[in-house]
Amino acid sequence: LVIMVAGGLFTRGYTDNPMAAATKQESASQPPTITRPKVPESSATGSSTSAAESIVPVNYANPMAKRSHSSVSMVPMPAIPHDKALETAVAEQALPIASLPVSALAPLSPLALTMATPELTPPLPIVPAKPSSRFFAGAFITPSHTFRQVRAQSPRIALPAFLRENESAAWTTEYGLRFGWQPNRRWAFSSGVSQYQVRQEANHRIRVSFDPGRERPLTNNTGFEGAYLMTVPSAYGSTGVEVRLLRAPGFNPPPAGQQLLLNIHTDHTLTYLSVPLSAHYFMGSARFSVGVKAGVALNFLQTNHLLVNASSIQRGFSSRSATITQRLTTHRQFDLDYQLGTALWYRPHPGWVISAEPTFRHSLRPLISVDNFSVRQYAWGIQLGVQKNF
Repeated sequence: LVIMVAGGLFTRGYTDNPMAAATKQESASQPPTITRPKVPESSATGSSTSAAESIVPVNYANPMAKRSHSSVSMVPMPAIPHDKALETAVAEQALPIASLPVSALAPLSPLALTMATPELTPPLPIVPAKPSSRFFAGAFITPSHTFRQVRAQSPRIALPAFLRENESAAWTTEYGLRFGWQPNRRWAFSSGVSQYQVRQEANHRIRVSFDPGRERPLTNNTGFEGAYLMTVPSAYGSTGVEVRLLRAPGFNPPPAGQQLLLNIHTDHTLTYLSVPLSAHYFMGSARFSVGVKAGVALNFLQTNHLLVNASSIQRGFSSRSATITQRLTTHRQFDLDYQLGTALWYRPHPGWVISAEPTFRHSLRPLISVDNFSVRQYAWGIQLGVQKNF
């Protein structure tokens, strides 16, 4: 109400005063001179009539009627001095209010401040949205249960019994780096490099004939040692092994030709440098994404390691060592796998992904082919990884 009444005073004084037009013309031709008028000191004994006369009431029923001080009784309030030249410059936008210091805003009337308010809030700059990241890189580790698959070359050929009874699968760990590209929220393509292993264990019982002519006495009268050669079968090919048996000095030698029973344990590990090529399809794009994946892996053979341990069941005999003398089978230096699995990606923080992907992989071609059977490799495990979007 105070702002509207003050605005009415300003409008009436401006239109009735013949000097206002001259002031308006001067303000358009030259910058106005800003002066700070002195505010009259208020007195506790002063009359309230002068304060009431500084405010002219408005007759809202008939705005064109003559305004009268006697028609409306007003609450006394102090008069607000105005700077007419400054208000005129601001109203004509010749002097933007944003360029004025705070101390210069005091002489302006509320109406002038209201008219110049847009100058105080300039429009905010438009910042383009940053495009979503599409490239990612990270590391992973995959505990896997690996084994081999043996197939007979013909349905009429029976596989050796040791393939079913003596050999078993073993656990390995694959670890490596992964990088990829995600063009949209549904698809993701990745590759990388890893160290992939296939491992199997086997336990055999092998009989050898005792030969007194093989024994040699050891120094310090610690017993007699004899070396025996044998062939250890495996799905990956037979291996020549030399086992040295120690006969304790307190035991008499058995008759020549007596069968000695030995336990042979083998641990066979093939290590590959693997390059996977995978495609993921997701059915969700929120914090949790569930999907499927498929691809191939190029495997380059790095090492072919066989560990052999021997122990004697015969009383009075023990095994001192088991040494590999000959490898009778040659493996392929390159293998190709297909991969199938599911994928669960979790985004704990913008730009980061934690993944868990159950995966199955199988050879596309035989690693070893012999006269009676062929050998392929397979593995299943859970690939656990973390990656960063760029």
